[in-house]
Amino acid sequence: MTQKRLIKRIPFESGNLYGIVDGKRLLLAKCKPEAEVYESVTEIHSIASQGYSVKKRMAGLVFCPTPVAVEFTEELFRKISCFDLSADYLREDGILENVCFNNLIPHEIDLDGDWKFEIPDYSLLKRLAGI
Repeated sequence: MTQKRLIKRIPFESGNLYGIVDGKRLLLAKCKPEAEVYESVTEIHSIASQGYSVKKRMAGLVFCPTPVAVEFTEELFRKISCFDLSADYLREDGILENVCFNNLIPHEIDLDGDWKFEIPDYSLLKRLAGI
C-alpha cells in the first residue's frame, strides 16, 4: 500500500510564469505560487523478513495566475516547448531571494482556476525548505 503525504508547503511572493515559444520567453501570467513537497511511502512486505519501506519525494507548484496580455488558446499551448517560473522567496532573515524553476511539467491547467506543475529537479526547494 502506498501513502502520499504533504511534508512541506512553501509560499512564494510575486511570480512570473513564462512559456518558451520558438526559443523566445513569453510572459504568460503573474501569480503567487506555492510549492508543495510530498513524500510517497510504499510498504514492502516479505515472507523472509519483516519488510521495508520505499520512500520517494516529489515536488510541485500550485498557483492561480493573473493573465497578462496573452490570449490563452489551444494553439498557443501547442507551441509552448516548456514552462519556467521566476518568483520571490521571503527568507527567514527578511530578504527576498529570486528563484527560478525551469522545465516545469504541466500537471493540470485550469484556465478558470489553479495551474499545477511538477518540478523535475527539486534540489532548490530542498535547500529553501531545509529538507
